Amino acid sequence: FSNRSLQACCARDALLHVPITLSLSFVLLLSYDYRFPNDWPFRPSFCLGAIGALVAIRIIHVFGSYTESRLKLPLRIRQLDFGGALPYFILSAIMVLGWVLRYHDLTFISFDHDEMGVIQKSKGVFVRGFPYNEYLGTIRPATTYELVCYVLAVFGRIFGYSEWSMRLPSCIWGTLTIGVVGLMGRRLFNWRTGLITAFVYACMTLDVRWGQNAFYVQQCQFFSMITFWAFYEAIRVRPLHNRYFTVASVAFCLAFLSWEGSGFILPAFGVALLVVRPGDWSWLKQWHLYRCLFFVAALVIAQFCWRTILATAPYLTVGSGLSNLTGPSLFFLNYHYEPSFYVEQLLLGENHVPFTIIAALGLLFCWRQAG
Repeated sequence: FSNRSLQACCARDALLHVPITLSLSFVLLLSYDYRFPNDWPFRPSFCLGAIGALVAIRIIHVFGSYTESRLKLPLRIRQLDFGGALPYFILSAIMVLGWVLRYHDLTFISFDHDEMGVIQKSKGVFVRGFPYNEYLGTIRPATTYELVCYVLAVFGRIFGYSEWSMRLPSCIWGTLTIGVVGLMGRRLFNWRTGLITAFVYACMTLDVRWGQNAFYVQQCQFFSMITFWAFYEAIRVRPLHNRYFTVASVAFCLAFLSWEGSGFILPAFGVALLVVRPGDWSWLKQWHLYRCLFFVAALVIAQFCWRTILATAPYLTVGSGLSNLTGPSLFFLNYHYEPSFYVEQLLLGENHVPFTIIAALGLLFCWRQAG
């Protein structure tokens, strides 16, 4: 509602940031006072207070010139399309609800062994430039969850290492995923489907739990959802949409560096392309597809080579575990293989049963529109 120039607005906004910056700097300096604990400045209240002050500044910035345009405001309000904006407000409210559910009791439980593994490796990012830990006097670089370690290193550098700061990225990723799920549902179907899906995801206990855990799951899920969405947008038109294909490739690389298991997305994409475009092979002539595929394949091969070369030496461990699995293998030949485990845990596990039934019923209708 302001008639000021962009340069004047940016200058005023920068000026209003000065007291917040000085306040945070003063609080940070108190950590050098021996009368205060070293982690005293890194409190959630200080961070939330600074964020609240920034939001308040933005609101003042928007409505500060209300007196200058009070005669035009009723006309502008009448011109706004509140009907079109209502779904976005509802989705924002769902995201706030999801944030509250994930942020509540964020530090109630101590770190588990999976969290400690990535946190310990993240401390090496600002020491040697890459995530690692020391084992029997030797440096062992991280061969999995690499991107997670870098994110945790940044948050640890800014907020210090604690349950709150290390789990805050997952809380943020989880909240952003709610918005992605809602917008993706709206794009594929309609707003009703998108909002219901986002609400179910926001309140689902398993997703809330991963939003309170510093492990790779929530970050990998966010980038995987971006990959699915961008790939769908790329193949739904003819010829393939190059920009969406580029976004899908970059998002896949980020998901793969968060967890190598996301590499199984690639064969699923191949099947999806054949299903959506039956009998249409024109996409084989698009060179941008091969450029993206070369980039993705180079990353996947390099990561598996890195993991294989730096795999744990057999004489350093007793027994077997996930560290022995450096890449795809015919695991069904292993006598430990039990396929019913995944069916029971993922499809028939407690509160997963209703969603399994809904998905099974939905398969009966999804073939009406292959694309």
